[in-house]
Amino acid sequence: MTNKNILKGKSEPSKKILVEALKQNWLHFRHIENQRLQFTYVYSILVIAALTILIGRGLNTFRITHPYSLFLVGFVVLLSFLGYLLTLRANFVLFLFSEKIKKTAHDLNLANHMALWSEKGIWKIVKVRNIFELFYAVILIAWITVFLYMVFGNLRFLLPVWTILVIFLTIVLIVFRSRLRISN
Repeated sequence: MTNKNILKGKSEPSKKILVEALKQNWLHFRHIENQRLQFTYVYSILVIAALTILIGRGLNTFRITHPYSLFLVGFVVLLSFLGYLLTLRANFVLFLFSEKIKKTAHDLNLANHMALWSEKGIWKIVKVRNIFELFYAVILIAWITVFLYMVFGNLRFLLPVWTILVIFLTIVLIVFRSRLRISN
């Protein structure tokens, strides 16, 4: 599909091209949203299964003497980290596509006819993408805490080693996220 206005050197695309771009951006936006939700569904099922296995054996399961427990918690930590990274990537892509959709809807004078994102009131602060990030960050920190407790929980110091490591990893996660915000 060629655009005669672009070929003639004009910078404005035709209305037909803009409508097609709006449609493709909207479809891709919905696709990324659905992928994020489907991963969260699968993640929730796997975490519930892991918790069922771990709690079914009692609190002694969280001791290092049960290597399958350490493997299972390590798997959930990796899955949580993957979920966090996928959420960061999805949020970035969703932001880019939402901006393209807003601009295209504005260029087509459709902004009054579309339900675009509201940035009024509490929705200036609370955004779904932040809720997903917070969910995965909190769950990741919680599972890292369990994992480190299983590995270092038997060591006796003034302050447990696993507590120091959790605080350190939490700070690393915060710095990592703030660096991503600065680069965007």
